Amino acid sequence: MPCPGPIPRKLVIISKTVNSAPQYTLQVKDRKTEVAPAADDFAFRVPDGATRLEPDALTGLDELPPGAPAGEL
Repeated sequence: MPCPGPIPRKLVIISKTVNSAPQYTLQVKDRKTEVAPAADDFAFRVPDGATRLEPDALTGLDELPPGAPAGEL
């Protein structure tokens, strides 16, 4: 199946609210575009033993541990 346009090969995520703005980088080196995934390959499946959380239960969730210095906004 030919691709209709360019394929991203690099993704960079920058944490601007953290000192020094750390970056996380993903590079795709070998993408096989001729393989068509099945319709349910990306369907969400709840793992056994999972617990449902409401969004307000995650207010303290952050990528850094408590006490880590925050950058400027």
